[in-house]
Amino acid sequence: MLIVTVPHAKSNQTEGTGFDAGAIEFIGHLETALDDKNVKYIIHVGESHRELVDLNRKESYSTDYHQELRTLLKHATLHIDLHSFPFVAEDAEDEESITSLGDDLRSWSVHDLVILETDGVSNREFINTVLDEMETEFDMSVVDSTVDNYITVVASILFKVPSVLIEVNDQSVEAFPLMASALARAVADFA
Repeated sequence: MLIVTVPHAKSNQTEGTGFDAGAIEFIGHLETALDDKNVKYIIHVGESHRELVDLNRKESYSTDYHQELRTLLKHATLHIDLHSFPFVAEDAEDEESITSLGDDLRSWSVHDLVILETDGVSNREFINTVLDEMETEFDMSVVDSTVDNYITVVASILFKVPSVLIEVNDQSVEAFPLMASALARAVADFA
């Protein structure tokens, strides 16, 4: 069974910011595509705003979200940690472009989808399957990540479930249905 985590699904109530808006929109398309491929899946959506607790960091270990995730991972055969990023123009200033983890969104924004690969954690075989299925249709990049994504670490290291972190570009919303179909084909091929 595929587990898809969306830890940053909750917006800041007062500002409507700080969440992965594109990931939330992508989920509906992915559910349809997975259903079309008869892939069994569970979407596990975070309900805490990241300013209160970032569900993608080890400090969130004792939250209900992670207790539920650990239960789900006992039955999982594959895991996708789904996020999204806002489009940032190439000429944007650093303070608008560099994330708190040091990623430059200007370089990401030229792509429809970015896969973060952490050595020893991310499943390269699944990454290759996604690339084989998607890179001829979509602009994609695999970015080396030195930051341990807590959710993929838990899935991959503790539960031995192949895991990958995928970031979709908020501005690629028109391509989301086709991207979701291609990702569902990759999941079906990998299974």
